[in-house]
Amino acid sequence: MDAVLKGITTPILELCLNSTFLTASECLVLAENPQFENLRSLDLSCNPITAKGLVYLIDPAHSRFSEKLKSLSLFNCEIDHAQSNLISNDQLQSVKCQFNLKFLNLSHNNLGNFLNF
Repeated sequence: MDAVLKGITTPILELCLNSTFLTASECLVLAENPQFENLRSLDLSCNPITAKGLVYLIDPAHSRFSEKLKSLSLFNCEIDHAQSNLISNDQLQSVKCQFNLKFLNLSHNNLGNFLNF
């Protein structure tokens, strides 16, 4: 992916990688890539990114996504409430998301009590 991106000189504003079998480790690569600093819309639907991939996408220690990101679609990404142990309350307190999302799709994930820490 890096070889393809090196040839692109204009900012990437929208990225749709749904059903491409991306995992958490690829989310880390995406989140750390400076090519995506201007990204406004990201669709990773139908990929097994799990909760770990979600953390990589939002953690400022890894993520280059900024307040410019307005749309994030993680439909059916195997984010499961049973993975909540990957994210402690302490970690969540230190993660200050700078997003101004207008659209967030987490449907068809088994969140259960995932968001109720």
